[in-house]
Amino acid sequence: MSRKREARAEFSLKGRGRSLEDRREADYLQGGRKNAPSDITHCAGRLLMVRKSEPEYYIQLCAQKYAQITENIAASSSADEITEMKSKLTLIREAALEEAKAERRCRIWKLPHFLRDIIDRGGAPEKPILRADALCLIDFFAVPPTGTLGLLSSPQLDHLADMCEGWSCASNLRDYETARLNGMAIGLRRLAEYLGPLHRPYEPPKSLHGLLCGMRQTK
Repeated sequence: MSRKREARAEFSLKGRGRSLEDRREADYLQGGRKNAPSDITHCAGRLLMVRKSEPEYYIQLCAQKYAQITENIAASSSADEITEMKSKLTLIREAALEEAKAERRCRIWKLPHFLRDIIDRGGAPEKPILRADALCLIDFFAVPPTGTLGLLSSPQLDHLADMCEGWSCASNLRDYETARLNGMAIGLRRLAEYLGPLHRPYEPPKSLHGLLCGMRQTK
């Protein structure tokens, strides 16, 4: 790449009136994974775009942006601004749902064939599961449940995780259900961590998740 082209590339990355991070997030929300955020590094005087490929990176990005906008809504007194930000929340939640689906599609291939069939059919094996297979199963179900965005606060997510762990200790559960509940608990705690400890949803609708967490908090 010539020096002139390098200069143009660097200027285009800076943008006008917007930070590079804002441009990355806007590109991601508009184009999905295809235009996902990247790290900018320099190598031998050249700009290199390095795609983020860490597990749950995009889920974490959506959750953090969701929490930030929710906080901005609570601090705003403009009806127009609130309406605009609520529309952004809807877009981010939809993006987070797609990213969670994509992550589960990646993880399901780590499972043995018989467990993939069971997940597709929605059943549960009666025979005991090997420890290695159970750990892979826990990892599959540990994808953060992005469908709870806008429904639960971070403390409520942690409470629900506690409930899942408690249910997993029931003596009459099969290995599959025990692994599923332990994985769900991990996913709930990760989402709470991504959102931050002070996150509270804006005007959360009534839901089964909220009811369960309300029951847990009143005990």
